[in-house]
Amino acid sequence: MNARHNGTLALLATVALGACTHQPFERYIAQRRWADADTAFRADTALLNDDRALLQAGKLYSSPTSGVYDLSRARTLLRRLITRSPGSKYSAEATERLALVESMLRQRDSAAAAITSLEQRVAQLTSETRRLRTSLDSSIARSDSLQRGLTRMEADLREREEQLRALRLELARLKEIDLNPRLPARPPQRDER
Repeated sequence: MNARHNGTLALLATVALGACTHQPFERYIAQRRWADADTAFRADTALLNDDRALLQAGKLYSSPTSGVYDLSRARTLLRRLITRSPGSKYSAEATERLALVESMLRQRDSAAAAITSLEQRVAQLTSETRRLRTSLDSSIARSDSLQRGLTRMEADLREREEQLRALRLELARLKEIDLNPRLPARPPQRDER
């Protein structure tokens, strides 16, 4: 009986040890300690052969609020579960979750493409804005130069008009002198007395 009892104890110990193998991962999942669950899952390669653990890990990595969000890893683990155990009681839920993950990945890729396109458009518009600003600055500089030249020419024109007016006055005075001849001066008269 003692040998039988020892055999039963050994069997129970083996079963208990097998059940405890995944205990930290499952406990961390239950406690919502996502980072610890991630560490435990990565540390225990036996979990890659456990359908329930694969589903839980797929949920863990596909949840944006978990802090260990990794859609690619979730897809890999869920696909592993579905291909490894297509008749598993977890495969239907894994298939639904995988469809959600695939949809999220497509949306992410689409958003990334849209962001890239927008970033390229912003870069293009920024470049065009710089070119236009440079052109505007150049035009302003030319305009300022032309304005200074125009101001200088207007000042020269006023000066020339003043000189012309002064010359016209001088000419008019000279003409007046020329038109009014002077009578010759009479010699002084002598007194003949």
